[in-house]
Amino acid sequence: MNSDSTAKDCLTVEELAIKSLRELIPDVISANEKFKSNLYLLQWLKVEKLNPEKTEVMIRKSMEWRQENQIMSEWKDEGFLKFKKTFGFSFGVDKHNCPVGYMPASTMDYRKGISFYGKKTWVKYWSHYYMFLEDLIYNFNNEKNVDTNRISYGSSEGLTIFVDVKDFPLYQIASFEAVKLLVENLSNMRNYFPALTELCIYINMNKVFKSVFKVMKPIITLPYLTLEVYGSSEKEWRDRVLQIIDETQLNEFLES
Repeated sequence: MNSDSTAKDCLTVEELAIKSLRELIPDVISANEKFKSNLYLLQWLKVEKLNPEKTEVMIRKSMEWRQENQIMSEWKDEGFLKFKKTFGFSFGVDKHNCPVGYMPASTMDYRKGISFYGKKTWVKYWSHYYMFLEDLIYNFNNEKNVDTNRISYGSSEGLTIFVDVKDFPLYQIASFEAVKLLVENLSNMRNYFPALTELCIYINMNKVFKSVFKVMKPIITLPYLTLEVYGSSEKEWRDRVLQIIDETQLNEFLES
């Protein structure tokens, strides 16, 4: 057995997939600093079940769209910073110190936001926010693995997002335009930021909102994303949430 074969046998399945992907996208890696990180490459590969060829197509499609729409990291536009503060998530950590987000949907006036920013800017700002979230998990994964020598499936993690829809007023998404923009934003996340989140938990969902969720679900369903939906009784979701975050963190979220 030659030395190349021996080295190949020593690599994990994930490392082999990363190696193959690197050979397919040298131009992307040269143009974008993030893609030099094996952990970032693994995030993308996990979406396509470690298939390098499918992952290449997904990456190129996403990078082309981001460039065309000028979606970039560390964007300092004052309007976006205000948007992020008003409509963004509260952040904490899970029991393994991985970042988690909490979205109190009922406290956010989406119709007012759409009216204030305009349809085009509303969609653009959400796309920049997805980039912000991606940077968050990118930095965490690199810091977490600073002393890691071998890469396995669990070396990289995605965000966990809790969406609290308690008392969410359905008039917020009652108009055709509001639903259209919601679908567009979710589609952008699905198509161009697929490595972002791996678990999304909806809590306090009543029967009416569940019917609305049926419309959203096909758009946000991904092989790599687990969706969990719990009803309006705290007994239904509390134990599950406390498997992921501690009680202090949960209380901070609910009080935010």
